[in-house]
Amino acid sequence: KNKKLLVDEFASGRLHPELGSVLGKLFALLHAGTYNTKKEFASSQTWKKQLMESLVINHWAVALKKYLPSSRVREFLKASEHVPQSAVWGDAVYRNIFVGRKGEVTFVDFDHACTYDPAFDCGILLGHWLWMALKKGRVATDSKKFITNFIASYQHHFLKSAKIGSSEI
Repeated sequence: KNKKLLVDEFASGRLHPELGSVLGKLFALLHAGTYNTKKEFASSQTWKKQLMESLVINHWAVALKKYLPSSRVREFLKASEHVPQSAVWGDAVYRNIFVGRKGEVTFVDFDHACTYDPAFDCGILLGHWLWMALKKGRVATDSKKFITNFIASYQHHFLKSAKIGSSEI
């Protein structure tokens, strides 16, 4: 109630750079709290396999192959399967985030949640701000500020909460 979809805020040039620290912390707590887990957060292995094939292989990887050789994309995806896994939201796009006053956020649409490489969530989320950072003026400045704040907050809270050294991630 009384919140706006982040995608609509982006369309109006409001990128909420102040939310970088908030979202960095929230994502870090999700990922750190489940870091290196063997538990599966998808509803079933069949669903996860379908999700990975449709979303990761047939959607994200296809886009990457426009810019990178197919062999590099396959290598990246294979490496991602062998890193310590965490619970991931899996759909951290700006159309699934509501923003309110004072740094309030609400997330919706968790049907892609599963256990996977935590970089997956961060990459999907940051992609929106990275795209805007390529523009000029205040939008680019706000995007860069969000990205910087997110990374600093994520790293701080992840390392603090996961109780591991930075060389382990």
